Parts: sequence; C-alpha cells; structure tokens
Amino acid sequence: MAMSARKVLAGCFVIVICSNPSFSQPFLSRPIQLTVPFPAGSATDIVARFLGDKLSEELKQPVVIENRGGANGILAAQTFIRHAPDGYNIFIASNTTHAANLSLYNSLPYSPSKDFTPVSCLMKIPLVLVVRRDLPAKNVQELVALAKQKPGMLTFGSSSSSSRAGAELLKMRAEIDLRNVPYKGAPQVINDLLGGHLDLFVGDATTVMPLVRSGDLRALAITTANRIDAYPGVPTMMEAGIPNYELIGWFAAFLPAGAPPDLVSKLNKAFTETVAGPDTEAFFAKIGGISHNCSSAELADFVASESEKWRQIVDVAGIEKQ
Repeated sequence: MAMSARKVLAGCFVIVICSNPSFSQPFLSRPIQLTVPFPAGSATDIVARFLGDKLSEELKQPVVIENRGGANGILAAQTFIRHAPDGYNIFIASNTTHAANLSLYNSLPYSPSKDFTPVSCLMKIPLVLVVRRDLPAKNVQELVALAKQKPGMLTFGSSSSSSRAGAELLKMRAEIDLRNVPYKGAPQVINDLLGGHLDLFVGDATTVMPLVRSGDLRALAITTANRIDAYPGVPTMMEAGIPNYELIGWFAAFLPAGAPPDLVSKLNKAFTETVAGPDTEAFFAKIGGISHNCSSAELADFVASESEKWRQIVDVAGIEKQ
C-alpha cells in the first residue's frame, strides 16, 4: 500500500509539473505582453512600443503590446491583476493609474499597492507651464503678479488629471487664484490658447514642444526638479520662485501581485539595461522625457510618495472625487 501511495503521489506531482507552464517551461520561452492602459498613440503607448522593441532584443523574445484604454486606466488595471505573476504579462503603469486615481475616485476595483508587484521605473516626463503668446507675462513671477492683480480672472485649461494638478499646485504654492476651464483633450486646450481664449496651460512636454519651438506658445517653466535638454533656457518652477514645486508624469513596470523575487530581479535587470541604453536615452530626450531607473523597493517607495502628493493636491484644490 505504501509503495502504491508513493506511485500515486509521484504521478500527481508529474501531472502538476507538466500542466503548469511556469514549471514545464523555463522563463522567457514564449512572447511577453505589455499591457498599456491607454489607447494607441498616447504617450504611454509611444513609450511602451519603443521599450517593447528594446526589451525584445534584450530578452530574445517577442514582445507584444495590448492597448486597453478607458476610465483613466482603470479597466486595464482591473483586467491585468487577474493574470498569473509569471512574467509574461507586464503592466506599463503611469502616475494616473498608480497615484492619481487613488485620490480622484471614491473607490477603485484594484489596489496599486496590494494587487501589483513593482518591477522597475522607466521614464519621467515633465509638464511645462505655457502661456498664450500675447499674455503680458514673460516669466513665472510676472505671471504670479498678474494673477494677484486680477484674482480669479486668469484661466487655465485642464485636459487631464496631470494638467489640472499642475495648475492647482501652482495656485497652492504661489497663493494665487486661477480659474479652471475643463476640456476633453489637450488639442482643444491648445486651440483655445492659440485663439486667445485661455491664458495658460500645464501640459506634458511632448505635446506642447512643437508650439513652444515655433513661438506660438511661451514656455515659462518646467515642473521637474532639474532642467531638461529638450527645453534649453527654461527654468524649473522652483528656480522660477515657486517653492517645493515638483510634479511629473511617469511610467513604470509592474507584475501582478505574488511575483517571486528572483523573477522581479531578472525583469528589473532587463528593464534597467534597456532604459539606460544610449538609444533609449536619446529617444526619451527627443520627446522631452528622462530615463528613470530604480529597484523594485525604490519603485514602491516612489509610488507611495507620489500618491501622497496627489492626495494633498486634490484635497487642497477641492477636486471632487468621481
């Protein structure tokens, strides 16, 4: 009986091993999918597709992109967390999905801290404070002075949670009153800026770059802690006299919860080498981004601090939760 039991157990063990892909195949034996929580053509999608090609070269496996847009990235996140944490499905998160949404919604069908395993930072992208060309403010201090002369009269367009937060943080730190005009997208904001119907906009560096270079919009400051090459001569908000001001867009890689540490380490190494490559740094610089490397633990701490920053902005600005 004992021998028979051992044979049965051995047979069961073989069945489990062979039926579980994570045991029956070595890691990186089939294509990897990057889930992008925003539509094709979005900044997240552009970055993911570039990194996907580079990651494919690094890991010697095909990398495919799945775009699952909708509801500020919530739909994609909710679906992604059902995947097995085997490394074949990677979520390209943003400041929206893993920081802002916690404060913008009364409840979420996922938890950024409990339902995901942090893997690696990827890129930071600054926002840029721009004003219409004919606004009588050549720098941030002149803009602040103008806003104090006309409280509640200057208008800013908001096309996303980031652009709204960028202007709200300026209001909070500079102690000025600006009037928010919400829009469905950045193109509509820019059209009204060019038409003289709005005064200012805090938009992502990639979107406003062509109009700043053509002189149709005036860039007053960037929102990162340090200046960037894509905007030569443009100071940071803190250099321009706005204390404790830093607000960035960012992208990072996550696995579903429960991913084993050795797998996280392998993927972190692959992403780190990909992001640090000269081609990647050149591409990021071209679109106004900055390479951002970090460990899994550092990413967890970074997301926690970003979430707290968003909570403060939403609370002080009185942004109503959805």
